[in-house]
Amino acid sequence: MHQFGDRILSRVDFESGRVRPTATLDASAGFVVAKAKRRALTVQADVRNLTNRLNVINFAGLFSGTALGAPRSAAVRLRAEF
Repeated sequence: MHQFGDRILSRVDFESGRVRPTATLDASAGFVVAKAKRRALTVQADVRNLTNRLNVINFAGLFSGTALGAPRSAAVRLRAEF
């Protein structure tokens, strides 16, 4: 178990052989910048894993190994309709 850090090992329940329950907080917001008859311009912003919590999805699985959730990430989309 030396190849895994304490943060990862603390997320595993070795007695039950399972990963401890976890949750991720995501946020999204969007608005219409401009709108005409057949045209529209919208902006959307997304933030995933807002709290930047370490999420262990699978621990030392037979085929996939240890899988970790993605760290905090953000994206902004600009959409034009015409």
